[in-house]
Amino acid sequence: MSQSRSLISVLCVDDEPGMAELIGTYLERFDDRLSATAATGSREALELIDETEFDCIVSDYDMPGSDGLQLLEAVRADSPDLPFILFTGRGSEEIASDAISRGVTDYMQKESETEQYQVLAQRISNTVRQHRLSQVATTARENAETILEASPNAIFVTTDGRCVYANPTALDLVSSVSKADVLGSPISTFLHHDHDRDVFRDAQRGDALEQERLSVRDDGEETPVEATTREITWDGNPAVVYILRDITDRIAYEQELGYRQSLLRSTFEASPDGILFTDTERKIMTYNDQFFELWGIPEEVLESGDRKLALEIALDRVADGDAFRQYIESQYQNPEESQHNQVRLRDGTIVDQYSTFALAEDETPLGVVWFYRDITEVKRLEQTQQEAFDRMTDAVYAVDENWDFTFLNERAGRLLRRDTDDLLGENVWTEFPEAVDTDIYDRYHEAVEGNEPVSFELYYDPLETEFEIRAFPSETGLTVYFRDITEQRQTQTELMQSVETLHELYETASDPEMSFEEKQRELLQVGSEYLDLPYGFVTEIAESTQTVVASTGTHELLQPGESCPLDDAYCRRTISTESGLLAVQNSGAEGWSGDPAHERFELETYIGGKIVVEGELYGTVCFASSEPREGGFSEMEWTFVELLSRWLAYELEQREHQSQLEAKNAQLEEFASIVSHDLRNPLSVADGYLELAMEEDDTEHLSKVERAHDRMKGLIDDILTLAREGEIVNEPTRVDLRTLIEGCWENVDTEDARLVVDAEGTVVADESRSAQLLENLVRNAVEHGGRTVTVTVGDLPDGFYLEDDGSGIPEDVRSKLFQPGFSTKEGGTGIGLRVADQIATAHGWDIAATASSTGGARFEITGVERPSETVV
Repeated sequence: MSQSRSLISVLCVDDEPGMAELIGTYLERFDDRLSATAATGSREALELIDETEFDCIVSDYDMPGSDGLQLLEAVRADSPDLPFILFTGRGSEEIASDAISRGVTDYMQKESETEQYQVLAQRISNTVRQHRLSQVATTARENAETILEASPNAIFVTTDGRCVYANPTALDLVSSVSKADVLGSPISTFLHHDHDRDVFRDAQRGDALEQERLSVRDDGEETPVEATTREITWDGNPAVVYILRDITDRIAYEQELGYRQSLLRSTFEASPDGILFTDTERKIMTYNDQFFELWGIPEEVLESGDRKLALEIALDRVADGDAFRQYIESQYQNPEESQHNQVRLRDGTIVDQYSTFALAEDETPLGVVWFYRDITEVKRLEQTQQEAFDRMTDAVYAVDENWDFTFLNERAGRLLRRDTDDLLGENVWTEFPEAVDTDIYDRYHEAVEGNEPVSFELYYDPLETEFEIRAFPSETGLTVYFRDITEQRQTQTELMQSVETLHELYETASDPEMSFEEKQRELLQVGSEYLDLPYGFVTEIAESTQTVVASTGTHELLQPGESCPLDDAYCRRTISTESGLLAVQNSGAEGWSGDPAHERFELETYIGGKIVVEGELYGTVCFASSEPREGGFSEMEWTFVELLSRWLAYELEQREHQSQLEAKNAQLEEFASIVSHDLRNPLSVADGYLELAMEEDDTEHLSKVERAHDRMKGLIDDILTLAREGEIVNEPTRVDLRTLIEGCWENVDTEDARLVVDAEGTVVADESRSAQLLENLVRNAVEHGGRTVTVTVGDLPDGFYLEDDGSGIPEDVRSKLFQPGFSTKEGGTGIGLRVADQIATAHGWDIAATASSTGGARFEITGVERPSETVV
């Protein structure tokens, strides 16, 4: 519930017996937010104040023993800001002046009319609202300072160009100057720029800096920073906040990037390979001289970026144009894979072709890099090894019939962690004796003895690596192709574990048989196992205090019900991050030593997510360990914590909505029961006696009583309808509008009135409830337009209208028609149009009253879904 609609607890104090209760009764009548408690005299009031917390005190002045001002002094001793209104029958300027000087919030003199209580109720509401807003403002200032203090950016606040605030990060930048000397000094003392204009004066005048490069000078050293400024109000005065980000590392990165780009350009031009780069739309972006010389495509074609013409020229040069075109298509269709092929040209040249997608840092494809090398001569020299190298994957070595190394490529040396020159001519089993007792030895001999290739995977302990191995026997020995698949297998394992965990999260979260508390405990256990962290807990954060509401694990301070100041918790940083997530894998190494959270909980590993319920902070869900974590958290582990925090937020919102709905339904049902039972029963008794009385003497007075009873019955029916059905709409269906209105017309006593239906097609609505809406509008037209009124129903672009040719509705009352109890007809209840309005609102429609073309009443219902007739 919003603060503006929350209950206000009021203590009414008066020495006159019954007067305090009377004041409270009227206050509650004029404002349903007020809850009044009565006290007869100051002594009883002070006893109640000790026992109960009140939002406001309303006291008489003239009371025996202790008057209202003495009561005020007693209250102010413990609650200096509690709203206190002096409501007295004995008024004078002297009393009013005395009351104000002693700190009374408001002063009001009693009068004889009951309207004074409505005024008093309004003053109470305004006073309490201002008091609460003051409290909220104080909290907001404290929160703002907490955020500024925790900011990783340096923040200075200046008024009139002089520093009035500097956060810890800012003080670190100017560590040679004391905080006392920083405050009060001009900002230009510490910040410097190379601009012709005075940027600090401009910022003071409102010309904000946006990521301006400045420098901070401290003890002869300069730190480059990026500055952004904004105008703010600080302690009620105009001020400028300077937000400074240290960009030392960025500048170094930009310099390194420039160097790398220069190196890349030099390598690009000096490469012996012909290189071509095309974007994702296949347009030629750049190429080097080697590519031009190898393919002979005219420069004007390459410079124009005309891929189609360039491809046609290339196809004229290759021996197999279809295969060449298929290779290019395959690369574009499989961006996650690199392509490698050899192309034979019509003149006999053999070109080695390799291509791969270039990716941005976020893995977005930028285009394809094509490498071409003339390997004609190489192919002639290596014809004897053609078959072996055609099958080569990542690494290859060959051994002869004596198991001595005869060839190793560079990649093989890296995977075996040996120099290839040292291994050539040496025996494989002598150099790697640990392999003799593994499947490597057995499978290699199996291949040689059977003269059949073998393929297998094996984890080799001495190198702590998992290999994929393919061995091909020949007359001269054995050729082995192998590659490191350790990371691939680890990734597959982690992926499978992640999939299983997410599936378990889904299964648990969607289990209708489990309560929210059971689901919460189960998912904390799932998360602890998945993240390999023994402690899982959910917290609720309120009034700068963190309280554990659910947990798993044995940490004594992380059990349900345990609480601590938020400043002493890891979660204070979690809720301040932009993403709402925080991870710490080694708190000691990451600067947490000495932090209150580390001192209290002694956690070395932590990962947590913020829980936000209906836009407001609820708390966090976290997992932790007292031991540091060897590696960082994976993207899937981050995703798991984020999904769990979102699920908890959703469930908590649903619980709140369900609670509100149940409370509302209970109130409506109680109201309907009271109306149905407590009003109908006495009315039935009255009807019975009325019938007996009319049998004895059927006078005109008794007929009037009978009509009054009938009106009361109708009123009770309308109230029940409003209470039980007004805001309820069942599953909408397609309803024929003409059929609907004609049926409603038959259900209402329309006397000699005439119906004209100009509406066609269907609407999506709850047929029963929309029929009630139309019946109420028809009944209203007949009752106010007369017996011979003509009622017309027609189409609107997004709804329909119902109008009559009666006397119409005065313009000044149209806005009041749908208010409860308002009616332009003497004796009318006003409930019929109120029900119509609620039914329209429940459908998501709008209903408005205006004038018809003949000056009668017209009701327009808009926002109605009108499906096409072709929709099935």
